[in-house]
Amino acid sequence: MKTRKTGTTWSVKLERDCSIVDVEAHTDKFRSMPGDLKKIILHAADVAEIDTAYLQVLLALKATARDRGIDLQVRSASPTLLRICRLYNVAL
Repeated sequence: MKTRKTGTTWSVKLERDCSIVDVEAHTDKFRSMPGDLKKIILHAADVAEIDTAYLQVLLALKATARDRGIDLQVRSASPTLLRICRLYNVAL
């Protein structure tokens, strides 16, 4: 996962494989997100593998953003990400 902060926007590029292997490290990155954010942009076009554990991390990020008044946008969600969201009847 690559991140970049520009002003009050934090861009997060998700990797091809989003699985439990990376959950702890990526959760730590999300927990350390800058405090002055107005917007988070998730770039998810490359996601080819995602499991339930990683989806939970993304849903937690969504809830945290909502609670802090941060606009969370998902850009170019891959078919794989869309499929797992439909499977669990959730939206990012």
